Amino acid sequence: MAKKKIKRKELLKEPDEFLTFSNRLFNWIHTHQRHLAYAGAVILGLFALYMAGYFYYGHLNKQGQTHYNLAYQTMTSNMKPDNDPKKWEEAERLFKKVVKDYSLSKVSRLALPEAAYAAYRQKRYDEAISLYANFLHKIGDDPQYRILTQIALATCYEAKGELAKAAKQLEPITQDMTSPFRELAMMNLARVYRLEHKQKDAKKILEQFVKQFPDSPFLLMVKAILSAAHS
Repeated sequence: MAKKKIKRKELLKEPDEFLTFSNRLFNWIHTHQRHLAYAGAVILGLFALYMAGYFYYGHLNKQGQTHYNLAYQTMTSNMKPDNDPKKWEEAERLFKKVVKDYSLSKVSRLALPEAAYAAYRQKRYDEAISLYANFLHKIGDDPQYRILTQIALATCYEAKGELAKAAKQLEPITQDMTSPFRELAMMNLARVYRLEHKQKDAKKILEQFVKQFPDSPFLLMVKAILSAAHS
């Protein structure tokens, strides 16, 4: 059945949908202009706060980085045989300043293990352990940082003579076949076992090392330790 043809005059009589919508929108804006003015002010205020926060955060990062660099230079300039104990104290103070005064900066988190190392070099092992533990809490599940921090904690415990705690930090790393730091952890754990007079456990770890890391740069040293244990 043929559709009824709509005449041009009838089309012109029908209201234009776009014009109708435009008129309604204009009337709505006119009626609610006060509310819209308030909303605009709120949006502008939020934008101003965002920009202020953005520039403040940028300034904070810059200041934090500057103080971190100063602390790092103080530390690295003292890494020599005849190091100055006072410089380690100064480095620790400067790194802690970054953590405290620039806690929102990107480098704040990285300043924690540096401060811990400076405390370790001063033989303030409890303080170093506390700082490393704080760093572990902040990094969450980051595997690389976590493993390195566990090795550092083991070193602190070993220096304190708390060998069982040192071994507890190292053992999970030696059992992780995918860890890039497994070689280092195995060597350290073998040393801790020897200090604990667990010669059989130490020997077992070193024999595993020889089998699993035939291309290791530490292989000759490990074989020498095994040879000395047999003699």
